[in-house]
Amino acid sequence: MAPVSDRPGIIPWRYSSLSFAYTLCASIVFLFAPLGTKESSGSNQATRVQHVSLWQLNGWRILVVLGLPVLFAAIPVIMRRSPHLRTLTAASAVLLTTFVFLGILSIGIYYLPSAGLMIAAAFRERPVKRERATGYRTEQASPPSPPPPSLNGHGAQT
Repeated sequence: MAPVSDRPGIIPWRYSSLSFAYTLCASIVFLFAPLGTKESSGSNQATRVQHVSLWQLNGWRILVVLGLPVLFAAIPVIMRRSPHLRTLTAASAVLLTTFVFLGILSIGIYYLPSAGLMIAAAFRERPVKRERATGYRTEQASPPSPPPPSLNGHGAQT
């Protein structure tokens, strides 16, 4: 079977980026789509149902609710060069899954694909390979070699 990619670090970043893109699009749709209803009474006592967006219905408070999953999904994408990327991706997956379960009766279920993509990114992320600390020697150093002889006779004598 052929490898998925010749660049092994690219797949986890794609999963987390897809998760962020999906979360951002879902939040924008929930913010501006006419999902709520508002009843208003006219002058002749007839009630009229008007479809309004969550922004019109709830005001700026809905930005906090819809901004949390975007923030959770954005952190691994923004910090992709961090040595703690694996931990950030796993924490983001846990937070998105928690958001899904807490809001499962309202909008949380719509963020389930985003949580699934972030879980996939967390499992696909490889640990960072770290170099050995510099300045530490595990083997005994050999004695310095004598300087090579020079043409004018001032070098080492053999």
